[in-house]
Amino acid sequence: MEALTFDAARGTVGARRRVTNSSDTSARPSVSPDGRWIAFHRVQQDGQEDLWVVNRDGTGLRRLTDDAPRDRRPLWSADGTRLVFYSDRSGRYQVWTIAADGGGLMQVTDHPELLIQPVWSPDGTRAVASVTLGDSKLLMFDPRVPAGQQRYEELPPLPGGFTPWAWSADGT
Repeated sequence: MEALTFDAARGTVGARRRVTNSSDTSARPSVSPDGRWIAFHRVQQDGQEDLWVVNRDGTGLRRLTDDAPRDRRPLWSADGTRLVFYSDRSGRYQVWTIAADGGGLMQVTDHPELLIQPVWSPDGTRAVASVTLGDSKLLMFDPRVPAGQQRYEELPPLPGGFTPWAWSADGT
């Protein structure tokens, strides 16, 4: 994985630099709210997909998951304490959370349909996920609640499909 420095005031971009050194594919980086950490998922040459975090300077590389399920697209909570992601660790893609230190793994959804691409609300009380990539069906739920206690709200469909990538800062 590589990074660039960017000076917004001057509109200049610095040189590329390596953050991680691996021949494996690192994907979907997510910068922590304080800007110190980058979470990402890595696809190893054997196909295993796990979650990792690294300091923005490339130090402190840590693997958060290390098992056969495919763990994908980690996103930081607004307070920087947890990551939401989707995984097939329950047999089909569902939403999970994990603490930034790798503890507290929790399945958040157990919906009959596949749920992917979860996105936190700014206050962390809600999340939304796509039923399938590019589909118009979205579900909203509480990412603080375990799967067995979860309640889902289906959002109105959007013609042509929609995949959430971010939530507006004001929560609307």
